[in-house]
Amino acid sequence: MPWQVPLFLEHEERSIVFNPVAVPASNVTDTNCSTGVQFIYKVLGDCVTDTKGILSDAFGIASIAFWIIVSVPQMVKNCRNIQGVEGVSLGLILQWTLGDTTNLVGSILTKQLILQNFRDEVGYAIGVVSSIFYIGSRSSQLYKNYKRKSTEGLSLLMFWLAILGNLTYGLSILVRQLDAVFVIRHIPWLVGSLGVILLDASLVIQFKYYGSTDTIEEISRRPLLESEVDVENDVPNYHSVNSVDGYTSSYS
Repeated sequence: MPWQVPLFLEHEERSIVFNPVAVPASNVTDTNCSTGVQFIYKVLGDCVTDTKGILSDAFGIASIAFWIIVSVPQMVKNCRNIQGVEGVSLGLILQWTLGDTTNLVGSILTKQLILQNFRDEVGYAIGVVSSIFYIGSRSSQLYKNYKRKSTEGLSLLMFWLAILGNLTYGLSILVRQLDAVFVIRHIPWLVGSLGVILLDASLVIQFKYYGSTDTIEEISRRPLLESEVDVENDVPNYHSVNSVDGYTSSYS
């Protein structure tokens, strides 16, 4: 997940450090944002005066919403799968976590005052490292799926949510401004979002190729556990809805 400081929180300090023209003059001189959209200014603290700014904030909020729920489908999948997380690549988990961690650190360091520019450079470098982790995490999962010839144990919905989260985040940056300097200073986060979409799309293709499905409708219809009653002893047994080679785990 791209953890860069949201554009609507970074303008007052960060944009002035990197690129003075990246923010409308009203953001700097008009402390009350009298010419901007008041609702957005009061709720998000972002002084937007045009459609691009409104769209940027809307995409940013949508991205946050997608990332909040992105892991839920996989957690549900793990509860239903008797083999647990066998289908999930360790590299995906570790590098995705490291990507989020370094991305967060990078975003914090780049939101500094002008007297601390060296931290901006370090933060930018960490942002680059985070994008490498994101790419590595998906590559690791792609390779594992290829070796197993299966996507069993993975949630397709999780990767669709990741695609939507990355897409809306990338758009929140690009619709704001396409100035060369503005785009360049956001490169690590653009690569970590829009660039990773291609790899996530490849994972979705693997689901199709290897025949695994995981739709919202199927998730909503299946219970986490099914129960059976031992007629002789009148004792309910609970087992995972997924069985492997006829084996079912039971809990009394």
